[in-house]
Amino acid sequence: MRFLPHEGLEILYSGSGTQYSQEYIELFKRHISIYPNGSYVALSDGRKGIIAHQTKVPDRPVIRILEEQEHEIHTSQVYDLNLAFNPSVVITECNTTPS
Repeated sequence: MRFLPHEGLEILYSGSGTQYSQEYIELFKRHISIYPNGSYVALSDGRKGIIAHQTKVPDRPVIRILEEQEHEIHTSQVYDLNLAFNPSVVITECNTTPS
């Protein structure tokens, strides 16, 4: 069975302290792209886009917003949202292929 990095990390967290050392989980987290560049994501506020690039915070990448309120936006209105600076917005879905 294959998992996306964020799914694998959730499995590790579920075994933290019993099956896996918290120290090693955090080390692993710092050395992988939890949400790989180019992955399609849905956000908690209804926006959708793709992972544009990583930040220094592994689980808070920059998202290129392509859809708002269930409508694609014109290419001239596409913009980047840095989740490292928007703590109230979280990734709710991630897929490596468009939906």
